Amino acid sequence: MARTSDIHSLPPNLPVPQDDGRAAHLPGTSLPSLSLVATTGERIDLSRVRGLAVVFAYPRTGQPNAPPLVPDWDLIPGARGCTPHTCSFRDLATDFEALDTRIFGLSTQEPDYQRELAERLHLSFPVVSDAELALTNALRLPTLTVAGQVLIARLAWIQRDGVIEQVLYPVFPPDRNGVDMLERVRAIRSAETGSSRSQAVGRERTDDEDRTAIDALRDRWVMVVASGDVRALADLVTPDYEVWTHGAPALTGPEMVVATMGAALAKYFVSQAYEPTETIVAGDWAFQRGIERIRVVPKEGGPAQEHTQRAMIILRRGADGRWRYARGMTNGLPPVATSKPVT
Repeated sequence: MARTSDIHSLPPNLPVPQDDGRAAHLPGTSLPSLSLVATTGERIDLSRVRGLAVVFAYPRTGQPNAPPLVPDWDLIPGARGCTPHTCSFRDLATDFEALDTRIFGLSTQEPDYQRELAERLHLSFPVVSDAELALTNALRLPTLTVAGQVLIARLAWIQRDGVIEQVLYPVFPPDRNGVDMLERVRAIRSAETGSSRSQAVGRERTDDEDRTAIDALRDRWVMVVASGDVRALADLVTPDYEVWTHGAPALTGPEMVVATMGAALAKYFVSQAYEPTETIVAGDWAFQRGIERIRVVPKEGGPAQEHTQRAMIILRRGADGRWRYARGMTNGLPPVATSKPVT
């Protein structure tokens, strides 16, 4: 595979990194108190960052017209794409800010190298340098060793008050990571809003509050699918759940949903987006219809597949006050290989 000179783009058919389990220990981990040099000129201790924050880590950004670290850089799974990775967060910085969530980049490159990147890409958030590998070693982050340099394998996490809550590893494709992490943060904020409103005592829930809870359920589903934690899907559907998908047998019950999704997610990276066009709430039942967009990337490499379909959903509120999916139906064309490079 010949390296393309445009560091802002991703060539087609890049090797897809596999989940080797090296980040499985991170959720629930408290960040160590370490002061790292940032591109803003300050020293930042990630353990002292209050509230929600997203940290995205990458191996090594390139520079325009400069050769890669090694000639076969693009052949290393997960190596290529650090500039598009960074730009994916830069382009969504105001969206994260609106959700009261800070962004931090992280790599083992020297501070001067990172500062040139931040100035050239006009980054509004800090990138911190772990050139001494203090944070990398303390957290036991997954790494790559290339040309004698220890680099962080691409991953991203969400932390709250210095504790890691969610981890996405491996990250692929890198230029979608900003969108993926934004969807996760939105799901967290929606769940917080729904939870706080549902705790109100002495009054009936309004339709607006029900719609907020239903939206939070949707965001939770998208987040769980993106994370690959299929067992969590069972808690999002009713015991008698059924779904009819275009061109496929009906799925009945939580266990069948978990088994079917588990088999799919073992082979593919799946990202979903759902845009509701109508929501009707009637007591403990709700109806929703909308447009669902699904993107599938084979984990062993190959072209991405995409499709758009109409979806109709029936939801039921349980005795615990939570909304869950009860029935579903989709109608759309089967996925087709895209003619564009995997992005």
